[in-house]
Amino acid sequence: MRKSIVLVAALLTATSAMAADLSVSKSNCSISYINKVAMNEGLAKATTLSKNCIAKGYNASKNWLSDKTSSGASSAKDVGEKSWDFMKEKGAAAKDAASNLADKGLEKAAALKDKLFK
Repeated sequence: MRKSIVLVAALLTATSAMAADLSVSKSNCSISYINKVAMNEGLAKATTLSKNCIAKGYNASKNWLSDKTSSGASSAKDVGEKSWDFMKEKGAAAKDAASNLADKGLEKAAALKDKLFK
């Protein structure tokens, strides 16, 4: 009788210790640990642990992707604004240079006209 009580107590202790180990953590989500749970506790518990691990990983990945998408959009907007400012600045300078060149060309053409038709 005494051996039976000790055996039941040992089984209860092992079962409760194993149930506590079904929490989602890096070590508990390893394939080897999930396989150990499947062998010792059954497929139902291993499946539940696997689903919980996947859900945690998925949420972490989803949150990471969301953060990177937000920061990427912000960076792209900043680059776009800087590019637009640069183009406006350089475009204005090119317009001024073209206008000056045209004015000089007109002056030379007028001088040439005066020289040829005097």
